[in-house]
Amino acid sequence: MNLEPIKDKLVYYLDKEGVSPDFLFGGRDMVLDALNEARLKAEQAYAFELNKRILVIPAVTGVCDWVLADDLVTSVPTLVRNIKKLYAVSDSGGIREIPIDYYSLLQTTTEVASDVMVEQKAAIIGNRLHLFPANATPVTLRMDAYAWMKPYGAYTDVDWMTMHGHNYLFWASLQILNHRAKEFVPRQEGNLVIAEEMVQKQLAGLIGWDSQMRNAHFNALP
Repeated sequence: MNLEPIKDKLVYYLDKEGVSPDFLFGGRDMVLDALNEARLKAEQAYAFELNKRILVIPAVTGVCDWVLADDLVTSVPTLVRNIKKLYAVSDSGGIREIPIDYYSLLQTTTEVASDVMVEQKAAIIGNRLHLFPANATPVTLRMDAYAWMKPYGAYTDVDWMTMHGHNYLFWASLQILNHRAKEFVPRQEGNLVIAEEMVQKQLAGLIGWDSQMRNAHFNALP
């Protein structure tokens, strides 16, 4: 499923015809904007399994930005939501995990200097990743990470959320558009309060479905 059926349902519920002129503002399609806002709200609330990627940052010595990295499979630059595991890749192809701290540059520096068992650590402060100690020569970093989804640019766009989370996208976008349209059609079920309840219900269902996928290997058939 792409976004077209969701859009049609949205404008029907709000008793509008298409997106013009009610949902065009300054040349922007407010329905598409609402769908993007709904998608982003879900991503901000939860790291979905289908957004997990193996990402690569090449030629790092001491400090780098971690919020943009290359997808290992497609080589496409990808916006990073958060890093779960970090590895250094040697010239021979060997991989060594680098423990990550998220609290203090000073404390990380001190721990590396005082703990002979720790070869190297990384600290993440804001959008910067710091390696301690710094590498003498550039090294490729590889990470298990969650990526941000690509924003919708057209109603023909398809991704896993349009396929499996279309009910959430509908209710969340409806709530957003309802505030902008300043009305909710009386003949349809619901109002602002019920719409919020439905948004949370559909988001919880989407997160539950993702959790089942995340744990599917525990239930593998023999």
